[in-house]
Amino acid sequence: MCYNCGCGLPKEDHSRGHAGVDPDGKAITDKTFEAAGKAFDMDEKSSKENSKKLLGEKL
Repeated sequence: MCYNCGCGLPKEDHSRGHAGVDPDGKAITDKTFEAAGKAFDMDEKSSKENSKKLLGEKL
């Protein structure tokens, strides 16, 4: 959930489920980026890089 709360544990969902993976998942985790990448025929790293680029533009 570290993409939400900043805990530094990118695989941890803190019992809230992985967003985009688990039903009603709320935590943005590595699994979230992996699933998003697969949905667009790209890998987890590319999904993260695209997110980083957009966040840089929006923040």
